[in-house]
Amino acid sequence: MPLAEARLAPLGVRVIAFDEDSQLPLPDGRFDMVINRHESFSAHEVRRVLRPGGLFLTQQVGGRDNVELNEALQEDVALSYEQWSAASAAEEIRAAGLEVLDEREAISKGHFTDLGAVLIYLRFAPWQIEGFSPQAFRTQLVRLHQRIQVAGGLTTGVHRFLLIARRQLKSARGTSAAKTRSLSGWSGRAKRPPAGGSGGLALLGECRAQRLQVARAERR
Repeated sequence: MPLAEARLAPLGVRVIAFDEDSQLPLPDGRFDMVINRHESFSAHEVRRVLRPGGLFLTQQVGGRDNVELNEALQEDVALSYEQWSAASAAEEIRAAGLEVLDEREAISKGHFTDLGAVLIYLRFAPWQIEGFSPQAFRTQLVRLHQRIQVAGGLTTGVHRFLLIARRQLKSARGTSAAKTRSLSGWSGRAKRPPAGGSGGLALLGECRAQRLQVARAERR
């Protein structure tokens, strides 16, 4: 926290720490944009803190990320968050009253060159294989090490997805009056894994949409 505050305060960014996604310590309708990367979120809270016409951008790790590790080390493959995908996240976001503008998903290639890389990854992603420890999985690890030596590595599928959503504008009659002018500058493509690495640290700043090449919705 102190380091983040020291580096971001000169840029006009206020740093706020919180533990519960369902109770953000932020006022209603405060932000033009909420950006979320590899973190959990409450879609209802995101909607609450967005201004009408505000955007929500989230990039997530999908539930089938690196499933090849599970296949190599588990007799019965068990994925803790298998259903977490663009479709399930979009359903949750729509249920909170946000309009999904863009939904992209892809599984690209990852590569572990040696067993040490596998062990480091599993240390920082304990949800990948429940109950994993080098001692408990020694036999499977030896077998995987031999496989990597023969094949020159282990190729896995890296599951990622992106969603862009908007809190709709409301007309005087209370009906939706939002009209998208443009949304450009972006490329690429249930139950969710825990937040990664930040310990609930939120970096929240008021950004002008045009700086991110996103044109705001205009009122009729």
